[in-house]
Amino acid sequence: MSLNKFEPSRTDKGKLDQLLKTHRPLHFTSKYAYLTLWGDEISNQLQFEETINRIAGPTSNVQYAHISPVEKDTDGNNPHQHMLVVLKRPRSYNAQPIFNHSDGTKQKFWYSRVNSYTARTGDIKAIIKYITKKGEGMHKGDPDKKEDIKQTWINALNDMDTYHDYKELEKNLMEINAEKYIQQEGKIKSRWLRKNARRIDMENYTKEDLFPWKEENEGVQTIRKWIKCASGDKYRMGNLFIVGPTKTGKTEFAIQEIFMKYNTFLLRGDSLFDAYDDEQPYRFIIFDDINYDRNLIRLIKALTSSINKKTMVNIKYSKAIVTARPCIHLLNQKE
Repeated sequence: MSLNKFEPSRTDKGKLDQLLKTHRPLHFTSKYAYLTLWGDEISNQLQFEETINRIAGPTSNVQYAHISPVEKDTDGNNPHQHMLVVLKRPRSYNAQPIFNHSDGTKQKFWYSRVNSYTARTGDIKAIIKYITKKGEGMHKGDPDKKEDIKQTWINALNDMDTYHDYKELEKNLMEINAEKYIQQEGKIKSRWLRKNARRIDMENYTKEDLFPWKEENEGVQTIRKWIKCASGDKYRMGNLFIVGPTKTGKTEFAIQEIFMKYNTFLLRGDSLFDAYDDEQPYRFIIFDDINYDRNLIRLIKALTSSINKKTMVNIKYSKAIVTARPCIHLLNQKE
């Protein structure tokens, strides 16, 4: 969520538009589905139930659901609704962020994580207060009826995806079993990073004003041609080197031109492949401010030698199976 924690940020809206444009699914796993919807109004019980069923599944997994009346941004534009679905058990959603109804109406939507306080305690009062600020809307169930919310080690790990900040997860696990957390800290942090690395990079590096990376810049046009060729299956181009002075927005440019538009794995500093997710179909690999030693150079050769080739890479506490992909290198120009 954005600074206004109940509204999607500009970055969130950009990611939604990109998913719809590329026909890619939105994936999340949570007990608390907080959604913002744009499109036709959900105005009757049938539409409300159909939306709930898409999130909760066909079984009786709903503890509480509430949708707001239609509201608009402060400038009077962008009519939208907010919806909260509280589940008895966490459930995964992995489909396009679109609701199609039996009466022909439809909405696009964005999922936002609830904060860790709500995830830990089940307290949804603040969300309901925000949803009902323009009117009661529609609701189902009892917001005060809670399932057993006592956190155990197992369900805390199962709810890991609901933690936006690793420090909050760490604090909770330390309270449950400090000794076990200390023993497993490396594996837990590595698993959390694999699921959150892309979101963190998007939040830290997405910018609008990318000087000197302008549209008319010849270098920018060349980079875009390379990306277009390398993103397809007809041509395979191994390595692209983007070289420039420090603090000129190379990383931000790569985030917006490559990372946001394609499923891309980003390496920075000494972290290397610690956050690599074997299950993700990455299209590119970006190396940003990396120390190129002999071992890494050999690895890069392996990663660009043959498309789809699998290479075993040692990382902290584990191993990663990395699939060969075109690589982009962001390098600082020597003064």
